[in-house]
Amino acid sequence: MLHCVVLPPFHNVSHSSISHIHIDVNESRHIYLSRFININMNVENARMTYIVKRRKYLGLRSYFCVLFLRIG
Repeated sequence: MLHCVVLPPFHNVSHSSISHIHIDVNESRHIYLSRFININMNVENARMTYIVKRRKYLGLRSYFCVLFLRIG
């Protein structure tokens, strides 16, 4: 999936991103990755800041191993 952002012609555009990994295995058995993207735009003497939060879920599968032992 391609995401595209069209921005007006600002003099100075900068961005930075921070990623966090949260693990919640007990209740939902999901790992999710949260990414915060800060976009700073400067136009002459005005400044705009956008904070975008994106979250991606990764599902966990349970694997069971059954071992049969023969004694005797």
